[in-house]
Amino acid sequence: MPTRGNNTNNTIESAFRVLKDKVFDRTRAYSVPQLFHFVTESLDSYFASTILTRISGRNHWSRYQQSTSNATQQFEISTGVDGLYTVFNPSSGNTYSAHLAIGICSCPVGLTGGPCKHQHAVSVRYNLEGRNSIPVTAETKLQLHWVATGSRDLPVDWYGPLTYSSPQKAVCDCDRPAGTQNIAGNSDTTVTTSAGRCH
Repeated sequence: MPTRGNNTNNTIESAFRVLKDKVFDRTRAYSVPQLFHFVTESLDSYFASTILTRISGRNHWSRYQQSTSNATQQFEISTGVDGLYTVFNPSSGNTYSAHLAIGICSCPVGLTGGPCKHQHAVSVRYNLEGRNSIPVTAETKLQLHWVATGSRDLPVDWYGPLTYSSPQKAVCDCDRPAGTQNIAGNSDTTVTTSAGRCH
């Protein structure tokens, strides 16, 4: 199952930790109207502020942040077909397959869809925005700004730096419209694909 490296227990515990530590500020005594106000108003404000902090480029540690370790720079990465990348780790001698658009890697960490150093290495090397990385394109940041504030009244380049080259989205067959496609560049062999399904 693509659990993205989470399970039911730590997802619930993480949500309650945010509620208790960040929103309730570790205060135990509240009346029922106060609790209702915090859950309906303050919790929403906290998540909106967190989204805006992330897309503004402020440095806060996250496992979805691209790895800054020098070890990942030594990885030997080769491109495959349909957005699949092969990552060889010289230090361990292991080879893994990573797909950024789906957010899956064959390593133990990325097997269930969690973020791993192999996906981050591919993202950094080819300047790609994957499913398990902090958003880096201005278009994605504008979408998240709308989620956080409900407003689209921003210029297109609002979240772009002074010198900006937009990364590309990692894609796979599920992002392409329904139709036919060649297999391995062979014009004589085609298959019919349906939109919204990975093969």
